[in-house]
Amino acid sequence: YINFDANLDYVFYLENASFRPGISYRRASYDNPAIYDHTYYYADFDTEFKNTFRHISTLAFSLLNDWRITSNFRLVTGLRFDKYDKDFNSNNTLTWQIASTYRLNKDNLLRGVYATANRSPFIFDSYLNVETDAYWNLFYFDFTEPIGTPIKLYLKGQTHNELVNVSTIEFGWRSKYS
Repeated sequence: YINFDANLDYVFYLENASFRPGISYRRASYDNPAIYDHTYYYADFDTEFKNTFRHISTLAFSLLNDWRITSNFRLVTGLRFDKYDKDFNSNNTLTWQIASTYRLNKDNLLRGVYATANRSPFIFDSYLNVETDAYWNLFYFDFTEPIGTPIKLYLKGQTHNELVNVSTIEFGWRSKYS
């Protein structure tokens, strides 16, 4: 596989805040018999590589803001927009985060976060094309040995899957013991 990553961001400081815009580009290229157009049968152990690369590209823009509202209260917000290449997956996503901290005293800090995120596309979710044999062992109460049932598995990726999205809520208390 070949990966190329490029990231650029810069922090701008104001009196009680900072802003960090950024841009990110990633291109991953894979050449593997398990992702070719023809079905790869694992039992053959045929590992002939054909220089038939599959590619995934992501272009992302982000903005992170950090505000110190008072000497004890801080607010952090972030946005990120991801655009996935059109021949792979036409999903574009916007994720965000809001977090705050409140310092009770020099040794105790309360924090809270609400954030959204998505799992980016993965090469095998989209391009896997594999056939294999497996056995499903059935256990019966009156037999001590399992009964093996042969199964033929076909694993086929799909290039237009919906991305997995997650929302997270966190609350915490940090304390320093003196």
